[in-house]
Amino acid sequence: MEHPPKVFISYSQDNQEHSDWVLNFATKLRCLGIDVTCDIWDLNIGDDLLFFMNNGLNNANMVICICSEKYVEKANNMLGGAGYETMILSSPFLKQGNLNYIIPVVVNNPSPNKVPMFLSTKIYIDFSNTLEYDKNMRKLIFKLYGRDERLKPPLGKSPFMDEKANDVDILNAIRKTMYQNAAMKGVVSFDYLQNSGVYTIGSGKFAFETEWSSCSNEVIYTYSDKLLAIGYNSEIKEIQPIDNMDMFDFTSRTRKLKIGDILILENKYHNFAILKILSITYDKLVSFEYQILDTVN
Repeated sequence: MEHPPKVFISYSQDNQEHSDWVLNFATKLRCLGIDVTCDIWDLNIGDDLLFFMNNGLNNANMVICICSEKYVEKANNMLGGAGYETMILSSPFLKQGNLNYIIPVVVNNPSPNKVPMFLSTKIYIDFSNTLEYDKNMRKLIFKLYGRDERLKPPLGKSPFMDEKANDVDILNAIRKTMYQNAAMKGVVSFDYLQNSGVYTIGSGKFAFETEWSSCSNEVIYTYSDKLLAIGYNSEIKEIQPIDNMDMFDFTSRTRKLKIGDILILENKYHNFAILKILSITYDKLVSFEYQILDTVN
């Protein structure tokens, strides 16, 4: 986006603890470049409440509805400010022209009704679990900046584009799709003598093309030619969160790895994946566990 996303926050003042959560949430969004409008800062003594709500909703690129239990009750029963904003947000104009205008955020809501009825078809982000705060904030930030399809792979070339394509060409194109796993984490076992030793993990900007060749029953070569870099630290033996990439040596394009070794991959988008060698069979198979690190770049 050329300009910061403009976001209006709709919420109910349930209690001081909830208001403090909203304040911290809105502050974090502004620190991440989101132009937030919220009554905490933007509504002063003497201001017209209805004008503030109308103006804020109409000028925002998106609206975040913070769906606490009391917010849902007020919205469903058209009570207070939450009820008034619900009336505006559920208008036919918004339903028809702004289907992605509203983002429900669930917090402080133990009831089974997580969102108001007018948002019942919407996918919401649940901030109730503090341990998943970073993961959920990442989802929200990508949405607000219009980067929802970050994991969607580019459209490949049709095997029928070449008029001279024969059954072998088509079969090879199909077989190449076997050498990839789009999941953010998993276990891979493949014949590295096939597909030029290349196996792709992840997707889109979180895709990593790994490349392998044989060395012995205990050691295998891997290369960074299809990546930005590969990092190695002989002292790290388990997949774990990495706070400091300086722990790894990224100076070599080739690594000789043995069973149990850990490798860090960096792709051209400066995203990272961590990989552990599980087994090696000379001139045949390599198995590894991997996890693509949940970062925003």
